[in-house]
Amino acid sequence: MESVEKIIKKADEIATYYENELSESIEMKMVEFKSCMEKKLNKFCRKKRITGSNSVYTELHPFSLKARIKSNMSLKEKIIRDSMVFQIYNDDKTEMGKNIYEYVNDIIGITILLDTNRHLDLFAEFIFEEIKGNEKLESCSDKENSLKKFSDIKYYNIKLKYENLYPIEIQIKSNLLSSYTNLEHKLIYKNNKVSAVKQLNGEVIQAITPNLVAIENIIDTVEDSLNDALLQEFACTRQTHIEGLLMRKYTKNYNLISNYLEKIDFILYRSFKGSLILKRKSGEITSSELGEYGGYIKDITKTVDSLNIRGVSGEIFLSDILIEFVKDFKTLVKNLLIADAFKGKDIKDIDIKDIIVLKEEMVNRLVQLLEKEEFEDMSVARRLFDFDIKNNTYTNPISVKLTKVYDDYSIFINSNDIQDEERTLLNICMECALTGNDLSEKMSDILSKQNFYGDSDDLIAGMLNIRRNR
Repeated sequence: MESVEKIIKKADEIATYYENELSESIEMKMVEFKSCMEKKLNKFCRKKRITGSNSVYTELHPFSLKARIKSNMSLKEKIIRDSMVFQIYNDDKTEMGKNIYEYVNDIIGITILLDTNRHLDLFAEFIFEEIKGNEKLESCSDKENSLKKFSDIKYYNIKLKYENLYPIEIQIKSNLLSSYTNLEHKLIYKNNKVSAVKQLNGEVIQAITPNLVAIENIIDTVEDSLNDALLQEFACTRQTHIEGLLMRKYTKNYNLISNYLEKIDFILYRSFKGSLILKRKSGEITSSELGEYGGYIKDITKTVDSLNIRGVSGEIFLSDILIEFVKDFKTLVKNLLIADAFKGKDIKDIDIKDIIVLKEEMVNRLVQLLEKEEFEDMSVARRLFDFDIKNNTYTNPISVKLTKVYDDYSIFINSNDIQDEERTLLNICMECALTGNDLSEKMSDILSKQNFYGDSDDLIAGMLNIRRNR
């Protein structure tokens, strides 16, 4: 059995070797890893739209990064405290270096400090996805085991290896929790003289936790209010722009038109977002800033492409305004359907170009049918604008039906290997779903021409059900 003095002596040798031979290269790897991680986290925040801004900075991220390598004194304390001295010590210094990397799992420490815990799980998911997709990283802990709690406050402590050698500990926690735990670490964990504080530590934690949570909730509430104010300001600016255009067009009658201003802006802006999605597919750099929105409005109010606008004027007065104001009615409808197909998602939240291609193919086919459909007295294109926005919730019943028709139709023709190059069957499905007419005989005739004599009753029933679900 080794004496205490010999244990401390060996620990000193390990710490000295670490400081003289390893710490410099570890420091370089720490800087490299931190820089790379910071860039990726910034990109991740933009993608998830969790950045902010103020009068000084155009982009504010909800995190900051701290990094350190373990000091030789901290290393010495850890290997003594965790009884690792004899596992690490070796007369062969190279082997001793390997042992340090193997047994000390937090030589490099990275702390991701969040403004609050709101996005805690989101950041953790990013780290684990990064580990999974980066051949330089190897996970040493899963998400479940990495989740920790300080009383009722969650944080993450993730272990990994960089370049199959350097042990890294990534902590993800809020600024408030970090400040308190740093103070506790100094007073209790690192100070052997404050035994009274140690004994009361549990009570202190229980007392302070509700206050930390309350403060974070206040910060989140203030941030939400600021974000809402910015969105409202952007909407007001857009509406002021549209108002000016409508006033010039309708002058004396503008007071009647003004009742529809908010809804017109909503439709135009949603259609604009659809145009951005299509630009993303072609690789164009896009922005939802006011300048580009203004350019979009200028384009669609200049080129004439009216689509199918059958119907009696005044039945849906909003559609009359849009048809007259937006001369390129076809583009407006197409881009609106694209935005609806992606449920109004922002362009930054849509990644996969293949999905955009499939959605655009669907919308193009629907628009082609809308150009020539003659189902009822009023065109389907007009009826697209007969919807309500309640409690900031938007649902377009015609858009929903068109998407459902196309999905059911696609499943049917693909599963039965039916060619419908002229979209005749799709046109029948659309008519059936939008009018409720029983077109089973007409559908059977078309299918029999393609030598299909199977059961199409489910398809007809599905279309009639779409009609009933108003």
